[in-house]
Amino acid sequence: MAVPLMGKTGTANRYRNSSFLGYVPVPGGENETSMGLANGYAVGVYVGYDNNNAMISGSTRISGSSGALPVWSDMAAALLEKEEAGDRLDPIDLTFNGLGLRYPDLGQLFVPVDLKQGGAVVPGRGGRHSRIAPELPVILSYGPVSAGGRFEPARVFHPFWRNEQETAEQ
Repeated sequence: MAVPLMGKTGTANRYRNSSFLGYVPVPGGENETSMGLANGYAVGVYVGYDNNNAMISGSTRISGSSGALPVWSDMAAALLEKEEAGDRLDPIDLTFNGLGLRYPDLGQLFVPVDLKQGGAVVPGRGGRHSRIAPELPVILSYGPVSAGGRFEPARVFHPFWRNEQETAEQ
């Protein structure tokens, strides 16, 4: 069964270490057809030598995807087994609906993108408020949609240099 997982690889300079940090969601309840974030697991894996040697041998270089990700994948599989995820999902519903990831309602929009254009936002298609991503290619973002259907991304953080500027001005 394919399960929606989230994560990011990392490789230090000169392959001195590798990492993978990710999130393993779990089924929301008995016989649900979506995975939830509320009771999932944040898991991090770090791979490297204690003496900070590079993980290079000949043409082999150990990166986040080749060093830490396989260990993380085994841990994610063990967590899904521990949670009895397969037993808690209804196979009939999965056949018709698939397995989605249910997001908390934070005002997010799923905005359609064009894969042939490098994931660029599709003009005039706006966005859709939902807790589960639609089947078409989308990005998850925040911001208003104009009456004409144009999506305007909203900044929800300040770059660190703006925080320093605001502190200096006060």
